[in-house]
Amino acid sequence: MQVEHPRILFLSLTNIGDAILSSTLLERIVHRYPECEIDIVTGPLPSELFAGLPQLRRLIPLKKLPKRGHYKKLYRDLQDEEYDYIFDLRGSLMSWVLKSKNKVVNRTVQQGHKALQCAELCPWDDPRPAKQLLAPDVKKMAQVELPKEPYYVLGPTANWIGKRWPQGNFIQLHRQLSQLPELKGCRVAIMAAPKEKRMVTDLLAALPASTIDLTNISLSEAYAWMQNAKMMIGHDSGLAHMAAAATIPTVTIFGPMNDKLYAPLNARGTIVCPPNRPRAEVNLQPPYLSRLITDVTVEQVLGAVKQSLEAQHD
Repeated sequence: MQVEHPRILFLSLTNIGDAILSSTLLERIVHRYPECEIDIVTGPLPSELFAGLPQLRRLIPLKKLPKRGHYKKLYRDLQDEEYDYIFDLRGSLMSWVLKSKNKVVNRTVQQGHKALQCAELCPWDDPRPAKQLLAPDVKKMAQVELPKEPYYVLGPTANWIGKRWPQGNFIQLHRQLSQLPELKGCRVAIMAAPKEKRMVTDLLAALPASTIDLTNISLSEAYAWMQNAKMMIGHDSGLAHMAAAATIPTVTIFGPMNDKLYAPLNARGTIVCPPNRPRAEVNLQPPYLSRLITDVTVEQVLGAVKQSLEAQHD
C-alpha cells in the first residue's frame, strides 16, 4: 500500500559533486511523492543547494567530527523520529539504528555512472531518466544581480592537485577563446571557493579588467551565476556538476579520475581526457587511471569548446 504523504530521510553524500550526482535519486523520490516531507543529511558545503526544496522538512549539514562523532550526534538528533523510508547513500550503520518502515541502503558495488547507480536505488517500478535535482528557487534565494552582457565561466580549481590543469594553460586558452566569433563580446567569470583564491591569483592578474571575479561567493550564488552562463569550462569538480545540473554546455577536463563513473551528467557536456600512460610512469594506484591532467593540451580543450559552441547552433 502506497503512503501518500511519507516521511523520508535522505542520507546524501558529503562532497559537492557527489551530493549533486546523488540527487538523481532525490529527484525520483519527490517525483513519486510530491507531497512528502523529507529530511536531508548532506555535507556542509552542498547543503545550501537543497535548502529551497519544497518538500524539505529539515536540512542537516553533517560536519565530520573525530572518532565518527558526527554520526553519534546525528543519532541523538534523529533517534525519536519515525520514517516511512530511509535512503542511505552512505552505506552507514545509521540507517539500521533509526526507525523506519522501509530502508534502502547503498552497499553493493555497481557498474556504470555514479548518478545512474544512485537513481537505480529507487525501489519503485517507475522508470525515469536520471535527472539531477537542486532547489528550484536557488537563483531567487541567492538574490544575485547578474550582468546583462553574456559571459562564460572558467572553473580553474579542484580539491586535489591531480585534478588541476596548469593555470598557464587557462591563460593561453582564454586568449584563444577571445578570438572565437561565438564568444566575441563575452566576459569571462572566474569561479572558485574563497579558500582557493590563492590558486588563481596569477590567472586573474593575466586576464582583462572586464573579468568577473567570483572567488568570494556562496554556493547558491555560484549556481545562480552558472544558470545564466553561456558555458562552463573547468576541471572535474563540484562546479562542473553544478553546471551540468544547470543544464548549460560544459567542457570538463579530466585527469586520473574515471570519467565513465564521474563525468557531469549533462547532455550538453563534453569531456576532455589525457591519453593513458604506462602504469610505471604514473605514481598512482588503482582505482585512479594511469594518466596525467598535464598531458591535456590547450588545443584539445579549444577543440572541445568549438565543438560545443557549434552544437549550440545545430
